[in-house]
Amino acid sequence: MGQQNQGIDTLALHAGQVPDPTTGSRAVPIYQTTSYAFKDADHAADLFALRAFGNIYTRLMNPTTDVLEKRLAAITGGTGAVATATGQAAIFYSICAITQAGQNIVTGDKLYGGTYTLFTVDLKRFGIEVRFVDSSDPENFEKAISLKSDYAPAHFLMAMIYVREGKIVEAIDKLEMTKGVAPSDTGLAFQLGFLYYNNEQLNKAKAEFERAILLDPNYSNARYFLGLIYDREENKKEAILQFERIEQFNPENQEVKRILANLRAGRPALEGIVPGQPPVEEKPAEQLE
Repeated sequence: MGQQNQGIDTLALHAGQVPDPTTGSRAVPIYQTTSYAFKDADHAADLFALRAFGNIYTRLMNPTTDVLEKRLAAITGGTGAVATATGQAAIFYSICAITQAGQNIVTGDKLYGGTYTLFTVDLKRFGIEVRFVDSSDPENFEKAISLKSDYAPAHFLMAMIYVREGKIVEAIDKLEMTKGVAPSDTGLAFQLGFLYYNNEQLNKAKAEFERAILLDPNYSNARYFLGLIYDREENKKEAILQFERIEQFNPENQEVKRILANLRAGRPALEGIVPGQPPVEEKPAEQLE
């Protein structure tokens, strides 16, 4: 059964992991290692330079944590996830990823005490203002958002709220407002392109993915969806070019290899592929009887 057809209970138990190929173990192993072996010095150099994907040090990534991140993304319908050691760390990461000194965010006023202290004391030391509103009425968030450029993160957060509520058009409007004051934000370009893509506005999605790649030529996620758009336009040549570029960054990505095989054979890019899942081995006919 493809992941897109699985219920939340199945995803919560199995998403992001396949049984161990050697033992057949169904449970996720707990990898207690701190470090990892490298094939050779060149392999290590490529990993640390981010030219190749792989495990470097458990503080940065760990196979057990990787399953958790993939599982959370699958359950929530996200494109990815980052697991942290504490909820407080997750909140701090989220805020610092989208704002900086001189900017602000808008938040509901019903918060855990530690989070309230983080927002009123610690973030203030970094020059980040936090505006509190009565969260019982979503319109209060709208009223607290300023149109000034230094409040762009608030528009971004409001867009994420709209996404959670399924209001994609409203989310796109907020991100477009943010783009006006942050035209060089690569992540914003991708997020906007992703929303347009899921809203079947492919021309606008294409423009945003191309903008993301112009800002960062190594942005594999943008190239992935741009390649899918080219495929839907029956432009196999351009689709192949995008996925070949991804393969250069990550030559071990089996999904990309299978997509390229489909495209080169003239088939739809995702034929027989569940994004994010390993290939399913086809059993010989005699085993199916």
